[in-house]
Amino acid sequence: MTAIGSVILAFALPRIDFHADEAIYLSRVPLNTGKDSGLVFHAAYLATGWDSVTPLSARWASLLLGSLLVFSTTRIVQLLVPSRAQLVAVLIPVSMVISYQGVFTILRVRPEISWLAVASVACWSLVELRTKDSRLFRGLLLVSLLLLPMNHLLSLFPAFFLGCYLVLFGRSRLGNVFTGCAVAAMGLGLVLNHAIRIWLIDGQLHLVPALGGTSAGQQLGLGSFLKNVYWHSPLFLQDSAAIGNLWTSINPLEASYAPSHCFVATMIWAIALPLPLLMRTWESRFVASIPLATLGLFYASGYFNPTYSPILVLYAVAIYGFLAVDRSYWVGSRAVAAAILVVTILNGGSFLATRVLNHGPATYFEVEAQLREQIAAMPPETVIAVPERFLSVVRDRDRKYILFKEALPEDVDVIVLDNYDFDMYRFVLDYEQRQHEIESFVSHAKQVEDLVLPVYRDETLFPQTANNTPLKTLQGSWFFRNSVNYTVSILESPTEQSQLANRQPGDIEHR
Repeated sequence: MTAIGSVILAFALPRIDFHADEAIYLSRVPLNTGKDSGLVFHAAYLATGWDSVTPLSARWASLLLGSLLVFSTTRIVQLLVPSRAQLVAVLIPVSMVISYQGVFTILRVRPEISWLAVASVACWSLVELRTKDSRLFRGLLLVSLLLLPMNHLLSLFPAFFLGCYLVLFGRSRLGNVFTGCAVAAMGLGLVLNHAIRIWLIDGQLHLVPALGGTSAGQQLGLGSFLKNVYWHSPLFLQDSAAIGNLWTSINPLEASYAPSHCFVATMIWAIALPLPLLMRTWESRFVASIPLATLGLFYASGYFNPTYSPILVLYAVAIYGFLAVDRSYWVGSRAVAAAILVVTILNGGSFLATRVLNHGPATYFEVEAQLREQIAAMPPETVIAVPERFLSVVRDRDRKYILFKEALPEDVDVIVLDNYDFDMYRFVLDYEQRQHEIESFVSHAKQVEDLVLPVYRDETLFPQTANNTPLKTLQGSWFFRNSVNYTVSILESPTEQSQLANRQPGDIEHR
């Protein structure tokens, strides 16, 4: 079923528009020293792109990592409940693939899927070693623990939980020496992730990583924090569209009060918080307490990103799957767990049917490929400004600028303009100034090409009416571009040729 699930996800992969956040993470490949970067994350995207990473190749890398996550999770539950292995082989992949949280986590270019896949392999190895001693899985455990911290800084959360598990429960089976080596492997991985990246970039060796976060938010009260996590975050990620979802169709109230797919998924995490009370051993209680403990860590750090919720939902669904198939648990608990799995599958089915699979591929990928080819043919001295989503088309350029995020230089030669960005980037502090700079350039620029396209081929997300023209978009979830059409324009400065003729190679500012 993992293979079938991967095929379903592969079919959905090009049918999700590419978001600017994905472009930002992709722009940091092959190397970056930021806390949201890592050797494993970068290596995965480089491997699938064969050193020429594109948004589509990066999406395929995410899918491969997601398939590993689904397979490992399935094997874990099969080993824990061997008498129901065949049922688990169907139930776990279906509940992970046909789900909002599965699509959201697996089919986007973000660093979370990398450490999730590595952590799942570590957990699989630990469960294998619970029943039999194996050199293969001891080695696999050590390697996965070494690689785990070589990811986004958030990977320290699963590393912390795995370290606690090894000390509290794994030591009796694995021995003190091996347990010490396993914990040390994570520390070594953290150091190497920092040191190797610094060494590859500037040739210097720094062994001590900086763990201090720069994104910590204002410390909220507990009530405000919980409201932010379980109410405001789903509102931020709601996927509104003209076509209603399953919950809209069965909602007796006004459609606007119907829960979104994200809200339903987030509630599955909330319901999982008291799960430790249902468990029978301290080991299982520890494992089931991780959704609650993670919430506590987010609260203590003062920082929470709405995109982290689907990760906790995936973890909770795996626990529900274990409870649903294990006959040793009370029948009432099993029935509730099974009902929650049904809800998550229905929610995912609605999400796929009404938001992903009811239209053709996103045109972004064909536009990106065309722009990449055209820009590659331009002289290397050309100064180019592009939308944030299209950063991949200028990845090898020395002088490149991001529209709205950076001021336009006076000697800019070419602008690639996406008209939707005038709405999308209103949050930028200097928005009016940036808008004026762009409009000033456009007013005297030479138009090279205009690409007027639907966001999706065979678009059905939003009706093409007079009230939804390219510049009058229906606002909603940032997960998808909520408009029917958009225009990408390639604009050239009328003085470009003279500027290039006068520009010396040494004048290029390396960024």
